[in-house]
Amino acid sequence: MKKIKLWVAIVLALTLLLSACAPTGNQGEENKAESEATEISEQSSDDGGSEQCTTTLEVQKIYIPDYELLTPEGGSAKLADYTEEKTILCFWATWCGYCKEEMPLLNEINKRDDVKVVMISSGEDLDTIKAFVDDHDYDMDFLIDETGEVISELGISGFPTSVFVKKDLEFVTIGVGAMDEAGFDDGLQMIEDAIANPAPEQESTTSDTPSATRKMPTGG
Repeated sequence: MKKIKLWVAIVLALTLLLSACAPTGNQGEENKAESEATEISEQSSDDGGSEQCTTTLEVQKIYIPDYELLTPEGGSAKLADYTEEKTILCFWATWCGYCKEEMPLLNEINKRDDVKVVMISSGEDLDTIKAFVDDHDYDMDFLIDETGEVISELGISGFPTSVFVKKDLEFVTIGVGAMDEAGFDDGLQMIEDAIANPAPEQESTTSDTPSATRKMPTGG
């Protein structure tokens, strides 16, 4: 598997309010969504003139559930117990070579101020993960999802997968596959941007304002 750059898992549900706009003269022009609060403009023309209709789209917040998982010591803990201002939830398995290759880098990233890396194994039992943790001198926290329930609910289908969240477990973005330091830095910068420019809380689904919702992918 080749290392891939961080990609943004944002699904945009776009609904245009065109009732106040004149008929468009550019039928083939596509609207593009940019950043978390986007303005979409459509140009229309009758007698050489133009009229502009602008619709604002907002990205709604979503959150990773506060799962309760096993620890290598045999206890249990919730995800929120381990989060810092910027948190990377890394889903992995002991049989995944790429997962183990990026662990030294993740261990160094975990030493940064306001950054927490949480390693979440999936589909393997406590004894297997405890043996791995005991054999390696990592400072990261390890949690165990023995049944694979978490990755199933989040739609994660491959390892390694890194989910970038804020301290309150608000989802920001996701990286699929082994990443280099620049890729992780991109994700952490997106968390900083999300902190500086927070998305609105989810409101009623019946609204006159179109919205775009930030979502986890559903696999693939």
